[in-house]
Amino acid sequence: MKVSVIIPVYNGEKYLEKCLNSVINQSYRDLEIIVINDGSVDNTLNILKEYQKKDKRIIIIDKKNEGQAIARNVGLSKATGKYVTFIDSDDFVDLNMINDFVITSLKYDSDVVVCNLRGIKDNGDECLICGLNKITHDNKINFILSDPGPCAKLFKFNLLKKINFEFLGGHIYEDLATIPYIGICTSRIRHIDKYYYNYLIHDNSTMKQVVFNNKLNDIFDSLDNLSKLFNDQYSDELEYIYIKHLLHDASLRFLNFKEKYAKKSLNKIVKIMKTKYPKWRKNKYLNLMTKNEILLTKIIYRKWYFMYDFYRKVTNKV
Repeated sequence: MKVSVIIPVYNGEKYLEKCLNSVINQSYRDLEIIVINDGSVDNTLNILKEYQKKDKRIIIIDKKNEGQAIARNVGLSKATGKYVTFIDSDDFVDLNMINDFVITSLKYDSDVVVCNLRGIKDNGDECLICGLNKITHDNKINFILSDPGPCAKLFKFNLLKKINFEFLGGHIYEDLATIPYIGICTSRIRHIDKYYYNYLIHDNSTMKQVVFNNKLNDIFDSLDNLSKLFNDQYSDELEYIYIKHLLHDASLRFLNFKEKYAKKSLNKIVKIMKTKYPKWRKNKYLNLMTKNEILLTKIIYRKWYFMYDFYRKVTNKV
């Protein structure tokens, strides 16, 4: 049973070899390794060609730069496996990850299998993330409310084709825009409680930049896209996603920037919540956030501009 491994890469020469080594040396051998070179201008393409000489399972797709979401969609369009998994080019995985994914899927007839993630910071510190939070006894709900990234997951390709799955092209937050919807479409979801996926936490990532990047506003389109995919049965879950990812997480990112950049986006966030979810404080999943997160979220909702200068001072942004 072939597994299609989809790896988008843009200027990935620094980490690509470690990523590829962790894939070609998997204990599970029936793989097609689809690497999409998304317009790299460094040595990425030459590295890929050298690896392809050594391992014919590697398929190189060389294309102009259009972003990670479109690159992943191109990979999906070329995939022929029974299963699909996504790996980012600056990450690496345990050599038994795919084998254990497939074994678990076969044993439990699962459409989706999820493992845990280990985040590795530039200074070597680690943070551990459970890939499927045990929020309820229903893994469907657990999946919807867990980390929305496509990595550290194995999907039956037939499921993705059945629901016409694709990432929201041209956007960051493309995973938030689509991945939770998969949880609505199947209840056959299993969790492997092992940290098989290792991802690097870069200080220079889009989400951590100190210079404002207008791509951060993509979260509005991404949540609009997700809203169109959800139905009323999962209104509480969708509301919580808005609370956590928009009102809390996105607001904190915008607070990092000078007011002339942050003001419009923060006002838009509060307006959306007041219009769409005015009773968000009563959401049944709100206690998944810490008390400090809830308090901060309430302050942002009421009068974010009163805390703006204070927040930037305590986070050394002024």
